[in-house]
Amino acid sequence: MIRWRLAGLTTFVITALVLIPRIGRTDPRLLIKQHAKSAAPPAVAALKAVPSLMKFQAVGRVTSTFVTGAGCTGSPFAACDTCDQIQISGPVVLTPGGEGTLTACLNITSGVTTCDDEQGNGTITLPNGDTITFATGGHFCIADEIPPASPTVILFVSTGGYTIEGGTGKESDAIGQGEFSVPFTQDGDSLTSTGELDMHGNYARQ
Repeated sequence: MIRWRLAGLTTFVITALVLIPRIGRTDPRLLIKQHAKSAAPPAVAALKAVPSLMKFQAVGRVTSTFVTGAGCTGSPFAACDTCDQIQISGPVVLTPGGEGTLTACLNITSGVTTCDDEQGNGTITLPNGDTITFATGGHFCIADEIPPASPTVILFVSTGGYTIEGGTGKESDAIGQGEFSVPFTQDGDSLTSTGELDMHGNYARQ
């Protein structure tokens, strides 16, 4: 604002509007538009195809041997002197088609109840030499005593779940899971039993 006093009477007021350009400031909307034009779209990772699961089953009459006072060799319970183990082996018929030989060792954490915890690992060997490995966990329980008053025969059953953990050859990337069961009959002092093993669930190769 500029003032001049003339003859001491009148004051003229001249208001000067000075337009000062904005220096160094940019409309943020322009920045957004420019960024949208120059920014490359984010890369999208390729999705891996999910393998189709099919029915899996392994059944057969196997031999089981009960070993007291030791865990399975090579297992987390190998040094457990209060554990027992069951060694299982025998031929199995497979679905999808084919035959194989199953071997497994199940650790049993000994207790005083009618059911004990169980953990184990096993292998199914196919006729071409390829193998499928699996882990199983569950319980080892008394199912019956005959006769109840003075048992001479005790029926046990091992039940739980299994998870396929790959293998060798064409089965190196095998996956799957399901249910696992095998009986064990203690007749007098005998610690060897035969019974029908059953594994059933799903299976796929990645």
